[in-house]
Amino acid sequence: MATRDGRVLTGLLAEETPDRIVLRDAQGEEITVPLAEIEERRRGESSLMPDGLVETLASPQEFLDLARYVIEVAEGGPDRARELEPDPAAIAALRALPEYEARVDHAALIAEWDVESLERGRAIYERVCANCHGTLDREGSLPTSPRFASAEFKNGADPLGLYRTLTRGFGRMMPQSWMVPRQKYDVIHYLREAYLREHNPTRYVEVDAAYLAGLPEGDTRGPEPPSIEPWVAMDYGPVMMHTIEVGRDGSNIAAKGIAVRLDPGPGGISRGHHWVVYEHDTLRLAGAWSGSGFLDWNGIQFNGRHGVHPRVVGRVEAANPTGPGWAGPEALGFDDPRPLARDGRPYGPLPRDWARYRGLALHGSQAILSYDVGRVPVLETPGLVETALGPVITRSFELGPRPDDLLLQVAHLSGRDVRLRPVEGHPSAVMLGPEEAEPPGGLLFDGASSVEMGEAPELDVSAGDRTIAARIRTTEGGTIFASAPGEGNWAPGSQALFVRGGRLVFDIGWEGAVASNREVDDGRWHDIALTYENDSGRVRLFIDGNPDAEGRLRAPERPEPGGRVVRLGFASPDFPGPDPYFRGRIESVLVFGRVLGDEEIRRLPSSPSPGPVLADWRPDQAEAKAEGDAVPDRTGSGLDGVVRLGPASLERADRVVAGWEHSGGEGLEWVEAASGDLRLRIPAGPEPLRFVLWFAGPSREVDPLALADSVRIGPPGDLRSLTDGGPRRWPEEIVTRAEAGEDDGPFAVDVLTPPDANPWNAQVRCSGLDFLPGGDSAVLCCWDGDIWRVDGLSDASGELRWRRIASGLFQPLGIKLIGGEIYVTCRDQIAILRDRDGDGEVDFYESFNSDHQVTEHFHEFATGLDTDDEGNLYYAKAGRHAAEALVPHHGTLLRVSPDGSRTEIVATGFRAPNGVLVNPDGTFFLTDQEGHWTPKNRINWVREGRFYGYM
Repeated sequence: MATRDGRVLTGLLAEETPDRIVLRDAQGEEITVPLAEIEERRRGESSLMPDGLVETLASPQEFLDLARYVIEVAEGGPDRARELEPDPAAIAALRALPEYEARVDHAALIAEWDVESLERGRAIYERVCANCHGTLDREGSLPTSPRFASAEFKNGADPLGLYRTLTRGFGRMMPQSWMVPRQKYDVIHYLREAYLREHNPTRYVEVDAAYLAGLPEGDTRGPEPPSIEPWVAMDYGPVMMHTIEVGRDGSNIAAKGIAVRLDPGPGGISRGHHWVVYEHDTLRLAGAWSGSGFLDWNGIQFNGRHGVHPRVVGRVEAANPTGPGWAGPEALGFDDPRPLARDGRPYGPLPRDWARYRGLALHGSQAILSYDVGRVPVLETPGLVETALGPVITRSFELGPRPDDLLLQVAHLSGRDVRLRPVEGHPSAVMLGPEEAEPPGGLLFDGASSVEMGEAPELDVSAGDRTIAARIRTTEGGTIFASAPGEGNWAPGSQALFVRGGRLVFDIGWEGAVASNREVDDGRWHDIALTYENDSGRVRLFIDGNPDAEGRLRAPERPEPGGRVVRLGFASPDFPGPDPYFRGRIESVLVFGRVLGDEEIRRLPSSPSPGPVLADWRPDQAEAKAEGDAVPDRTGSGLDGVVRLGPASLERADRVVAGWEHSGGEGLEWVEAASGDLRLRIPAGPEPLRFVLWFAGPSREVDPLALADSVRIGPPGDLRSLTDGGPRRWPEEIVTRAEAGEDDGPFAVDVLTPPDANPWNAQVRCSGLDFLPGGDSAVLCCWDGDIWRVDGLSDASGELRWRRIASGLFQPLGIKLIGGEIYVTCRDQIAILRDRDGDGEVDFYESFNSDHQVTEHFHEFATGLDTDDEGNLYYAKAGRHAAEALVPHHGTLLRVSPDGSRTEIVATGFRAPNGVLVNPDGTFFLTDQEGHWTPKNRINWVREGRFYGYM
């Protein structure tokens, strides 16, 4: 109901008389409203229990367990409810909190409240909380969310009570697990001062010395707060389609990635802790990872950075580098048949007779992929089993009849010692990994960690003759030792010893580099050394005691104070490429104040030469793993290092344990490849086949058999039944108002106010729209992956009603209704959005055409969508922002056949085209954006076969 004084009330109808209505709200409280005060009333379409709560459950079995509990309590009454009460300890275990929550120093955090904390709290409230709860002058998007200026706060309104609500949740309020203690108390501070002190004073609890003294004691303020930028706060839904890299060396980029959250809970994919990412060009599972960060959020769509793309953060449990996810039809081979681009890498989908991506179904928060392997239809859904020994990832399959055997790529590990071994005592489990596990060391250089010593001009090669010796082990390379600017990018005179492309390299900024002939990225330990003669500039590189390469580099100028700092594991943000961080082990780094002789180097590191040893660090032996830990200089010269951990820290499992369940035990067979690949052979058969594949990347301390025995997986269900719709994910309707323009000029401009305030913190950056028949409704696509429907465009009241109907698409920048269906141009495909159960939400993202040649470059948007009289579809693809085109699709206008089976290039030479219009005479209008080779924004009148200027 809407009342004449501006209130919006929601509840169950408890009583209605000729002069009043009584509602019962979600908390059971009764609200009496005189009929004379009611401006509008509307019967809700759903119960007070919001749609989608079932999706917070981990599995269909949990739903059945809950249903049985409700039925038994309904039939057995309070006595049965008391009998079924769970052990409180079990409930606590279900809501396990971070270890630091038991040691929070609440009094210290509250005592630090000041103007800065108030401002931080305001920023959090306005960016996140206000969407649902509203502000003093604006309703929230969820009518059942309490308005704090008048709320009763049934779980306590004092600071600790509010903290516990944010931490544990209460009623329909879910735990805000993304917040650390300081963020919670910042927003509590703002809530008290902005809403309670003046507007709800009976709920304002004074904080004095006695209150602080009564708080639980603690010794920590918790970790530093994570960022809550809009792209991090947004609920993207359970799936995100994007280009995502697993690692940092370019070997595993899911150009058309489909990332899926595996663990249950609110907040969408970015609030999870376990994920997989598929790549639908190759139909491979590119990686599975765990942690608390999801992505590093680098990219133009997220933090606005150019020239970069998102990478996973956390711990990679298993991965497969770029290549087919299933063997091809010829001799079950895995050689990638796709044509190579100018950079020597393949792009675009596999041939259709090899594999074809059909689309993605969503059943609530569960994702089901649909694709063909040859002529065999496949449905697959990823899942998660939490065991006492760590997370286990599942892949549930439903395959049609198979005329031939199929071969599935499961996991890959690099290194010469990787072998496949059965897990003795288990019927299906195997382990892929090195023959002997390397014992745990000290600091792991994981691609985002380093050791910083500060300024040390005495170690700089500008100060005299030097020898730098190290013992390393890597498969990916990166910086070993550097003297570079403390802040900012690589600069003249900077020095770095690093591994790139497998080779050892010494570089002096703006002078040049000397590279080895041998490669050292084979996963084995290597003793490497560099000698530098200051007068002559002679550089010599040694590998395993033997001279390997030499050259000459002029000595740089001595650094000014504050000019350069010494680091292990990192040089500068932009050098050396492709990744400045080291990945692997660094056992030792020694710096000598002279040029050692060949024989002296040959004896390193077992017999270090006599001085002068200027520095001696042993990061692999130090008890240094956390931010700020010390890595001592064993010479006692005071050049101790400090561990620095980057936000994109990435750890990799060095072994994979895998098995299968519910196959009937007939024909599944593990296959080992010499290249370190784990593969599963699936036998031919005339009947459909269902089975569950599971795998994990356990730590060295975990026994493979114990892990395999701990996996408990229910029988695979009917995946086909999950592709026809499911529970609604976004039942809420957002109301805004249109601003009608004047009709007395050549143009009439009406402003449709977007639903910027919404329960999902979704960024509504509209990128395309089309009108539904009748003109009263439209569908809009948004850059961040959402599709919205708006109704009421012709309503004289100006009220607009918005519903989110799809999410997770890859930068949709074109939308059109064709034959009554919604077609969307995304960076990875043209998708048809199917609502199979008629509930108004999209539940199948059908891939109409995925010929798009997609690289990781940030600029190659796919934009616009129009059709001609013959049913062909047209869209445009941008170039690479002043970089050379790698694939034929870069900077083109493209035509897709009416059945989606083929794509043709119509015209070339566009920089950043947007807005495609097909003319009746077979020509086109196409806009372009100014920049390199395009001096002004312009509208191109395009004719087929022509070139339009962008190189």
